[in-house]
Amino acid sequence: MSLLHSFPSCPPARPGFWGACPLALLLLLFLVWVSGQALAVEPESVADRRAYDLPAGPLAGTLNRIAREGRLALTLDAASIGNRVSSPVRGQYTAVDALKRALEGSGMELVQTELGNYTLREIPKPVAGDMEMPEITVRAAATGIYSQPRAEGRINREHMDRTGPRHASEILQSTPGVATVTNEQIPSVSVNVRGLKDFGRVNMNIDGMRQNYQRTGHQQRNGEMFFDPELLSSVDIVKGPSSGVGGAGSSGGAASFRTLMASDVLRDSDERFGARLRLSSGIPEWDNGQEPSGSVAIAVLPTENTDLLLAWSRKKTDEYEPGHRGQAYVYPQDYAVPANIVNGTGMDTESLLAKAGWNITPAQRLQFTWLGFRAAFSESSMISDDAYLAYYCSQAGQSDPATCAGFVYDHDSVYPISSSSNLDNANLAVDYTWNPDSPWLDMAAKTYVVRTRNDNVSASQGIYSKTQTDTLGYQLSNHAYLALPFEGRLDVTAGYEYFRDETRPGQDSTTLTGGSVVLADGSTPEGSREIGSFFADTQWFFWDERLRLQAGIRRDAYRLWGTVAYRNQSVDVIRHVDREQSKVLGTWGASLRLWEHVQVFYNAGNAWRPPAITETLISGSPAGHPTAVPSSPNWTLLPEETFSQELGINFTTRQVFSDHDSLMVKFTRFQNETENYIFLMNYVGFPGDAYPSLSQSMFANAVDPIRFFGEELQASYDAGRWFAELTATHLQREGHTYSWWWPAGGAACAPGCNTVRRSDYTGGLYDPVPPEYTAALNLGLRLLQGRVELGTTGRYTGRSGSATGGAPVDASQGGYVNSSQVFDLWGSWRPSARLRFGFNLRNLTDRQYLQAQGDAYVRSYAPGRTLTASVEAFF
Repeated sequence: MSLLHSFPSCPPARPGFWGACPLALLLLLFLVWVSGQALAVEPESVADRRAYDLPAGPLAGTLNRIAREGRLALTLDAASIGNRVSSPVRGQYTAVDALKRALEGSGMELVQTELGNYTLREIPKPVAGDMEMPEITVRAAATGIYSQPRAEGRINREHMDRTGPRHASEILQSTPGVATVTNEQIPSVSVNVRGLKDFGRVNMNIDGMRQNYQRTGHQQRNGEMFFDPELLSSVDIVKGPSSGVGGAGSSGGAASFRTLMASDVLRDSDERFGARLRLSSGIPEWDNGQEPSGSVAIAVLPTENTDLLLAWSRKKTDEYEPGHRGQAYVYPQDYAVPANIVNGTGMDTESLLAKAGWNITPAQRLQFTWLGFRAAFSESSMISDDAYLAYYCSQAGQSDPATCAGFVYDHDSVYPISSSSNLDNANLAVDYTWNPDSPWLDMAAKTYVVRTRNDNVSASQGIYSKTQTDTLGYQLSNHAYLALPFEGRLDVTAGYEYFRDETRPGQDSTTLTGGSVVLADGSTPEGSREIGSFFADTQWFFWDERLRLQAGIRRDAYRLWGTVAYRNQSVDVIRHVDREQSKVLGTWGASLRLWEHVQVFYNAGNAWRPPAITETLISGSPAGHPTAVPSSPNWTLLPEETFSQELGINFTTRQVFSDHDSLMVKFTRFQNETENYIFLMNYVGFPGDAYPSLSQSMFANAVDPIRFFGEELQASYDAGRWFAELTATHLQREGHTYSWWWPAGGAACAPGCNTVRRSDYTGGLYDPVPPEYTAALNLGLRLLQGRVELGTTGRYTGRSGSATGGAPVDASQGGYVNSSQVFDLWGSWRPSARLRFGFNLRNLTDRQYLQAQGDAYVRSYAPGRTLTASVEAFF
């Protein structure tokens, strides 16, 4: 079967939406036309000369300053550059020539690629086999994404500041193919990549430390991470399976959140001490609960080969008002009543980051990282009875007119607080890198521990719940390379990674005893799971990297163990579970630069996700529900097997419509198909039961494959004085989820039989359907030689299925979350390189909307119009 036939057929165009294939065709024709125009144009001239007076100092800091002052958005890896020292830069230079002058004597040189960006590489030395040293890429932040032969996402500090996030998940909202499952009452982030989320399907990590905390809820967030964007420098998104570090046990990809380095705080190459202060606050009348918040970061270079960083942040918000225009929910058979205040959306968080680095030798570095996060917040279990009565009493023909006659609705009590939480997240990592002057050795090692604990008190039932996940992990990898004929190079990365999760629940109650407490204790069960993985990834480059071939292999193995106690047909059962299995997996891909400005790529691979602790051992009901919703363990679960592939095109050119503009486009068509997809099913029975239980729920493998497919578009146009960025995602899901059911005709089935009756049920319990279409457009204007930036961001989210049952978007078959169009304004003023003022006006039109894939029952409206101001200063 050909590649094109293996991808889903083009969906028919719908009124008001763009069709995927017509868009791809028009885009391709446009790229061909623009390329023809660009091929006849000489490369853009370098920037104007300016005066420099920079003494010798740390190379990373010097390059960072020259790039910043020359308006070159660069990404520097300080660890790769190590403790190299720059040459003095004094006199009149262009930004590029200043970079070259700073590199003199460092053993590195600046190389311009055919895309117009720059790379750093070791100055070649005569070695056996004419081997070359590896390149350290130094790209413009946008160009780096568009030059990669695979679909990736990157959010830098500038993008975060333009977002002005109230909730941490908002920094990801404009990334194509990425969604966040957001509950506005909880300061956690759950990342969805191309439809895949929860239970480790996406490797969510901070500085490489996996965040595997899980707490059973309404099935919309079975995997959460906690952080304050104030302490982040960037976020990198890798989509699909990987044969490198971070790919073990993950099928959707990886979301890697990077924290501050000392080089992010030090502004001058000769600085030994520096500080960064950031403050923000809501503006009266439109503050909408945004209270004063901020952070402070201090960096010190005690000696020539050591660096220290200490950063602290505090974020405090009060409960907010939702938007008042439009209608967030369309529920023909349910209720959705507007509220004046969304209770439980006030939060108080505090973070602490500490880093210490030691360049032992020019080739070796040791770094310690400590990151802590604390949060206090409240939650609602579901919308109030008061809201239901408001809907009921508004309908004709109600059965109890007397109740409705005296009913008065309170718009401030729609979200009654049912529980309060105090969460503590602690991360500790030790990193070691060794990169001597050898083509065979570029080693990186890491060991880390992560502990996340949440102490929750249910106000309605008096239940105290402790959920805790402890993760221990280590990683070891080495990168080697070899020169090949035809201007080629072979890169090999091999290594091993391991992590182990242990869950430690605890329950107590002042009002409940016995079985009720046991139910609550088993909802996030106690258990252990470990995953180990050997991997090797090879890449062949030919003709100055115009052709790239990739092949990788990994062997994943897992073990899960624990003890469960549950009741089956009035019989109490205690069972010890101990399961282990392994799998060999592969990835492969190719890319070809057709001509200078156009690159096509294809990537594919297999992924394997073993069942998680909760999926296997759950035996209880979450606390806080008016009535118990018990779930039972399933020790027969099969690991999920996912096959993913993508076909894409990169286009990058300059001088399209003027002498100083650039255009970059990435278009990707993707699909992933998962066998044995695991859902929380209702109306199921224990393995071997002749009939299911009408009140029984458990995690089970879907009978049919679950497939997500669609297209992603990312484009950036920069004309100097103004710029535009567009992202769009089209995502569809195919495949029904079936649980163990009655045999056809309702006849009895012998224990162990595999006959099932397929139903029309399209989702597991509380499985929210992602929106089919999302898009974001960012327009910006630069004034006063770039010191002032003003812009607007528009975000569109299409209708999504019912948050409770995964119903289709057709209103006749159930309710859905309405589509929304939200507009923001943002701006900044930099009177100097060390001072920045900014503002963010979120939800300009005061739109009433919900975050797609939000909580199944809380249904908390997103914030209404909110205005905040901020200041950033370096000392």
